[in-house]
Amino acid sequence: MGLDQATKYWALHFLCDSPIIVIPNVLFLRLATNPGAAFSMFSHYPSVLTVVACIVAVVVFVWLMRIPRWDWPTALALSLILGGAAGNLVDRFRFGEVVDFVEVHFEFLNWSWPTFNLADSAICVGMGLLLFATVFPRKSPEEQPQPVGDQAM
Repeated sequence: MGLDQATKYWALHFLCDSPIIVIPNVLFLRLATNPGAAFSMFSHYPSVLTVVACIVAVVVFVWLMRIPRWDWPTALALSLILGGAAGNLVDRFRFGEVVDFVEVHFEFLNWSWPTFNLADSAICVGMGLLLFATVFPRKSPEEQPQPVGDQAM
């Protein structure tokens, strides 16, 4: 969350006048705001989104606290999701909308991905890891196969 807020602070102060071209015709840093959720969905209901985001953050936090220590992939995934949600929640409370600034636009294809931020990236990576951890769960130490070796008599 701290890194997300630091990058948004930077974007708010250095991208106000003009975007920065990182990779010509592909990657830009351009200041934008989004009162809605992903892809600007529900942008007419920012207060509802804030309440839903708070509820989701609490649920993810409780889930995270119940994860056993050996299941670190699930804990990592939930931590990324929670950190991203918290970063965007801070924006919603401060500004009433989320600060975005990373724009991927393939000009030669006339195709753009919606502008996003570090918190959005953390949520997406966390969701991917959570899906992976769900499909390929780690076994608890008790379920791990024990090495077969010489047994003392």
